Amino acid sequence: MLEIFRRNMAERSSPQLTIAGGDAGALPLKSRSVDFVFSYSSLYYVPNIGPAIREVGRVLRPGGHAALELGNLNSLNTLV
Repeated sequence: MLEIFRRNMAERSSPQLTIAGGDAGALPLKSRSVDFVFSYSSLYYVPNIGPAIREVGRVLRPGGHAALELGNLNSLNTLV
């Protein structure tokens, strides 16, 4: 999915956009270096969500934002 996103963004690239992938519990980013973190569906597959959420807090700059879709106990992904 990340490779497809990179390909789709190639024409719209910006020096302000970095696409990074890695271990959710040990992100390959400097502390307080990111203005926005986005994760959709991938956190369903993280067995221990606490370290991943702490990492988001670590890499966000003060005033930064995170959009994390975490699902819920009644979601189809959880039931299946």
